[in-house]
Amino acid sequence: MRKTNGFIHASTALFLVMLIFFGYLAIRISPPYYENYQVKQIMQRVVDDKNTDYLQSPHLMLTTLVKRFHVNQITNIKATDIITIREQDKLALIVDYQVKVKIFGNIYAVLYFNNKVKRM
Repeated sequence: MRKTNGFIHASTALFLVMLIFFGYLAIRISPPYYENYQVKQIMQRVVDDKNTDYLQSPHLMLTTLVKRFHVNQITNIKATDIITIREQDKLALIVDYQVKVKIFGNIYAVLYFNNKVKRM
Protein backbone atom coordinates (compact mmCIF):
# COMPACT_ATOMS: atom_id res chain seq x y z
CA MET A 1 0.00 0.00 0.00
CA ARG A 2 1.09 3.50 -0.72
CA LYS A 3 1.39 6.00 2.03
CA THR A 4 -0.08 9.45 1.41
CA ASN A 5 1.99 12.25 2.79
CA GLY A 6 0.75 15.74 3.53
CA PHE A 7 -2.74 15.66 2.06
CA ILE A 8 -4.42 14.32 5.17
CA HIS A 9 -2.74 16.93 7.33
CA ALA A 10 -3.78 19.72 4.96
CA SER A 11 -7.41 18.59 4.84
CA THR A 12 -7.48 18.19 8.62
CA ALA A 13 -6.07 21.68 9.05
CA LEU A 14 -8.64 23.10 6.60
CA PHE A 15 -11.42 21.32 8.46
CA LEU A 16 -10.22 22.72 11.80
CA VAL A 17 -9.97 26.26 10.38
CA MET A 18 -13.54 26.01 9.04
CA LEU A 19 -14.76 24.59 12.35
CA ILE A 20 -13.14 27.42 14.30
CA PHE A 21 -14.51 30.04 11.88
CA PHE A 22 -18.10 28.82 12.05
CA GLY A 23 -17.84 28.36 15.83
CA TYR A 24 -16.62 31.95 16.16
CA LEU A 25 -19.44 33.11 13.88
CA ALA A 26 -22.02 31.28 16.01
CA ILE A 27 -20.60 32.83 19.18
CA ARG A 28 -20.78 36.33 17.69
CA ILE A 29 -24.29 35.99 16.21
CA SER A 30 -26.13 34.04 18.93
CA PRO A 31 -26.54 36.88 21.52
CA PRO A 32 -28.82 38.97 19.25
CA TYR A 33 -30.99 35.90 18.63
CA TYR A 34 -31.30 35.31 22.38
CA GLU A 35 -32.15 38.98 22.83
CA ASN A 36 -34.86 38.65 20.17
CA TYR A 37 -36.27 35.67 22.07
CA GLN A 38 -36.50 37.87 25.17
CA VAL A 39 -38.18 40.62 23.13
CA LYS A 40 -40.87 38.17 21.96
CA GLN A 41 -41.52 37.02 25.53
CA ILE A 42 -41.79 40.59 26.83
CA MET A 43 -44.14 41.56 24.00
CA GLN A 44 -46.39 38.57 24.70
CA ARG A 45 -46.49 39.34 28.44
CA VAL A 46 -47.37 42.99 27.84
CA VAL A 47 -50.13 42.16 25.35
CA ASP A 48 -51.56 39.43 27.61
CA ASP A 49 -51.56 41.70 30.68
CA LYS A 50 -55.16 41.80 31.93
CA ASN A 51 -54.56 44.45 34.62
CA THR A 52 -53.97 47.31 32.21
CA ASP A 53 -56.22 48.36 29.37
CA TYR A 54 -53.78 49.17 26.60
CA LEU A 55 -56.62 49.76 24.13
CA GLN A 56 -57.36 53.00 25.96
CA SER A 57 -53.73 54.10 26.15
CA PRO A 58 -51.22 52.84 23.57
CA HIS A 59 -48.69 55.28 25.01
CA LEU A 60 -48.85 53.39 28.31
CA MET A 61 -48.08 50.16 26.47
CA LEU A 62 -45.12 51.82 24.74
CA THR A 63 -43.66 53.10 28.01
CA THR A 64 -44.22 49.72 29.68
CA LEU A 65 -42.37 47.98 26.85
CA VAL A 66 -39.45 50.41 26.95
CA LYS A 67 -39.16 49.97 30.73
CA ARG A 68 -39.19 46.18 30.48
CA PHE A 69 -36.59 46.29 27.71
CA HIS A 70 -34.44 48.47 29.94
CA VAL A 71 -34.80 46.10 32.91
CA ASN A 72 -33.74 43.15 30.73
CA GLN A 73 -30.82 45.17 29.31
CA ILE A 74 -32.11 45.09 25.75
CA THR A 75 -30.34 48.04 24.19
CA ASN A 76 -30.81 47.50 20.45
CA ILE A 77 -34.45 48.63 20.37
CA LYS A 78 -35.44 52.28 20.32
CA ALA A 79 -38.92 53.66 20.98
CA THR A 80 -39.19 54.45 17.25
CA ASP A 81 -38.89 50.71 16.45
CA ILE A 82 -42.14 49.95 18.29
CA ILE A 83 -45.50 50.26 16.50
CA THR A 84 -48.90 49.84 18.16
CA ILE A 85 -52.00 49.26 16.06
CA ARG A 86 -55.57 49.53 17.39
CA GLU A 87 -58.60 48.37 15.45
CA GLN A 88 -61.86 48.35 17.41
CA ASP A 89 -61.31 45.72 20.14
CA LYS A 90 -58.10 44.31 18.68
CA LEU A 91 -54.57 45.29 19.53
CA ALA A 92 -51.37 44.53 17.62
CA LEU A 93 -47.84 45.24 18.69
CA ILE A 94 -44.97 45.28 16.19
CA VAL A 95 -41.29 45.58 17.05
CA ASP A 96 -39.21 45.97 13.91
CA TYR A 97 -35.47 46.44 14.38
CA GLN A 98 -32.05 45.46 13.12
CA VAL A 99 -28.81 44.61 14.88
CA LYS A 100 -25.36 45.15 13.40
CA VAL A 101 -22.78 42.67 14.73
CA LYS A 102 -19.08 43.15 14.11
CA ILE A 103 -17.53 39.88 12.96
CA PHE A 104 -13.91 41.00 12.58
CA GLY A 105 -12.11 43.91 11.01
CA ASN A 106 -14.57 45.86 8.92
CA ILE A 107 -16.87 42.89 8.28
CA TYR A 108 -20.32 43.14 9.86
CA ALA A 109 -23.41 40.96 9.92
CA VAL A 110 -26.76 42.75 9.86
CA LEU A 111 -29.57 40.82 11.53
CA TYR A 112 -33.13 41.98 10.86
CA PHE A 113 -35.93 41.11 13.30
CA ASN A 114 -39.66 41.72 12.82
CA ASN A 115 -41.87 40.57 15.71
CA LYS A 116 -45.64 40.88 15.78
CA VAL A 117 -48.01 40.00 18.62
CA LYS A 118 -51.81 40.29 18.51
CA ARG A 119 -54.43 40.45 21.23
CA MET A 120 -57.95 39.65 20.22
